[in-house]
Amino acid sequence: MRAAVAEMPHVTLHARADASALVAARAGLNARADVPRLSLTAVLARVVVEALREYPRVNGRTEEGEIRLYKRVNLGVAVALEDGLTVPVLRDAQEMDVDAVGAAIVDVSDRARSGRIKLADLADATFTLSTLGAHGVEFFTPIINPPQLAILGVGAVRDEIRLQNGSPVAVPVLYLSLSFDHAAMDGVQAARFLELLVAKVEAGGPDRPAAGGS
Repeated sequence: MRAAVAEMPHVTLHARADASALVAARAGLNARADVPRLSLTAVLARVVVEALREYPRVNGRTEEGEIRLYKRVNLGVAVALEDGLTVPVLRDAQEMDVDAVGAAIVDVSDRARSGRIKLADLADATFTLSTLGAHGVEFFTPIINPPQLAILGVGAVRDEIRLQNGSPVAVPVLYLSLSFDHAAMDGVQAARFLELLVAKVEAGGPDRPAAGGS
């Protein structure tokens, strides 16, 4: 990480998203019978994958001095350990629906915390998701994992008072922080991805799984 900070021109953009529809979508998904419950991280991870597929400018790596962008999404998910952090990878996450993403996150997190993670599970990520909302953090500056081009930091959902039809209403707001390599893209390109992600969060979250299966 020291090398990333020293050698890569980090820039971080912050945004707020109305999470009302996302929270409602998660509640609806978790109301289904005989299906494992989904964390907010899992639901948001699927939204991130959909946004990366639609706008792949931030989904890539610097390899042999060249910037390479990918249609496939190998999503790194930061997992806190007792003595540090590790980032297992959900390979070809674009092929997973939200249930599969949720199951994969539980699997890699359990294996990482029990010391069963393999080096192959940590390789080839094209983008990373890091969440600190469970610790009450709102905004933060996530550090890019080289050779990736960007990382998304997700903070806590907080109620904010907003005016709706002239009346104050409590709205759940999600805090998003996108760090990107300014040598690989400019601020407008990064902002377009963050803008798209906010729009997808506010539109209601991920595509729903097909009935009867994941």
